[in-house]
Amino acid sequence: LRFPKSTTDGQTQSFSFDVVDDSITDGDEELVISLAASDTSGVSVGGQSTFTLSIEENDLLAASFTDSTLAPMMPFSVASENDWGTSSEGDPPNAPYASASGFGGNEPANDWLISPALNFNRLERETLTFLNAKGFDDSEIRGLQVKVSTDYDGSGNPENFTWSDVSEQVNFSGGNFSFVHSGEVDLAADSLQSAETYVAFQYRSSGTGGGSAATWQVDDIVVTGRVANP
Repeated sequence: LRFPKSTTDGQTQSFSFDVVDDSITDGDEELVISLAASDTSGVSVGGQSTFTLSIEENDLLAASFTDSTLAPMMPFSVASENDWGTSSEGDPPNAPYASASGFGGNEPANDWLISPALNFNRLERETLTFLNAKGFDDSEIRGLQVKVSTDYDGSGNPENFTWSDVSEQVNFSGGNFSFVHSGEVDLAADSLQSAETYVAFQYRSSGTGGGSAATWQVDDIVVTGRVANP
């Protein structure tokens, strides 16, 4: 920031700059700006010379199932009487959690756990994180997919709407009911932006018996973003 030599006391000058972060999600941060005179003599910065700018991270969704209900997530069963529910079995530190299993069901499972509508238009750099654990095996399919929709109506059969699969970004549990962190799933693509964006966990099983129906558990589902520049 340079003032011309003709600058007089009390004269003002405006400037702007872009803030480039080194991480998708860092939580709330503060940027400190300090002004100091340099390369001149007889000049000083009077009054306030240090300014603090707050950069807030916004949680669009936080679901930890601590009250043993699925809210604010919504279950929708396309197939099977075995639906998403909550459990504390195994007593992991994060219990209770959401859980789905097709074992012992009346048909192969296709069950969804869907977020409420999330307004991505007012934020940018949206990300999803969650914990997940797998138990038992399904020899045909992994059994858990993570999907995003901008045209879901909030209540109908999710199979009748368009979903983008973001599962390739997810760090999935290897088994033994061991919870792992998903890593940061980037939801900032232009195709995912809308005033009503939905995030869903789709559980499927290839059958109902041993070797054809894994158990999947998810917890601490968080979708965050940063306030968009005006």
